[in-house]
Amino acid sequence: MTPDPGLASWLRLALTPGLGPATLRRLLAQFGLPQAVLARSRGELSAFVSPELLARLHGDEVAAAVEKAEQWAAEPGHHVITLADDGYPKPLLDLSSASVTALVQNYHAALGAAAKTAALVN
Repeated sequence: MTPDPGLASWLRLALTPGLGPATLRRLLAQFGLPQAVLARSRGELSAFVSPELLARLHGDEVAAAVEKAEQWAAEPGHHVITLADDGYPKPLLDLSSASVTALVQNYHAALGAAAKTAALVN
């Protein structure tokens, strides 16, 4: 599987422990898409998050979680939906506490019926 840097960036932000949805949305509003957020210096990001959180964001634990989520997403019928996707649940768009990503199994089947599995991350 060829990693998608855009997806990896969304997952890195969403899977960082302690980086909540409200802070994620502030970062996205300030800097743009996740790749742009992650390209910022620690100094620029320190206005939004603590040094401990920045260390976690770039740490091995989060990198391993991203890899695991990418492997899951590569399975047939598995999808990661982000705020930037048309398929992101519209009622959640206005909630500051809503997740920025959703991991969905059997997403396409869910368009006409209830999904078998859905997990909102962060």
